[in-house]
Amino acid sequence: MVSLFLWEQGRFKRFLKFIADDDKRGYSSYFEAAMDLPLERMIPLWQKYLLDVERRRDAILALPLSAIFHNEEAFQSFAKLHSVSTEQVRQRD
Repeated sequence: MVSLFLWEQGRFKRFLKFIADDDKRGYSSYFEAAMDLPLERMIPLWQKYLLDVERRRDAILALPLSAIFHNEEAFQSFAKLHSVSTEQVRQRD
């Protein structure tokens, strides 16, 4: 869930880079470094994310664990059927 949270915040690539570089930017965790916030200041963002996941719980659980699509059209049909956003999240770093 942390990985998805970071992706949605546009910070996942930054998180991976900090791990690869063993760079916490002075924070106690790579998670804090990626968000550039101490854990205490992230709590409201994290709680909002968890509430959103809970709100979408039934839809999330209805998705298959994995799927292979033979072409873009098949994927787009699946995304539309399941109300999956295909909008790319812009990574900040």
